[in-house]
This record gives sequence, C-alpha cells and structure tokens, in this order.
Amino acid sequence: RILFERGHPVLAKVAKRKKLEYPPLDDEGQIIADEAWWQEMQKA
Repeated sequence: RILFERGHPVLAKVAKRKKLEYPPLDDEGQIIADEAWWQEMQKA
C-alpha cells in the first residue's frame, strides 16, 4: 500500500476516492492491473 501511494500518488488518490483497491506492483514498481481496473480509474 505504501509503495503504491509513494510511487503513484496521483493514481493512489483517484483509487482511494473511487474506493478501488490498489493493484499489485511488480519488482520494479510498475502497476499490474487488469483492464477493468484501468477502465474504472478512467471513468469520471
């Protein structure tokens, strides 16, 4: 959770506001999320 919030603060804020769970991160800190998560993040 902390890694996501520190590494992706803007996305973390949006996910929190939309009440979405944070997706996992790979060893390099890149987001591993399915298409449905990204679609929810892009909705207004």
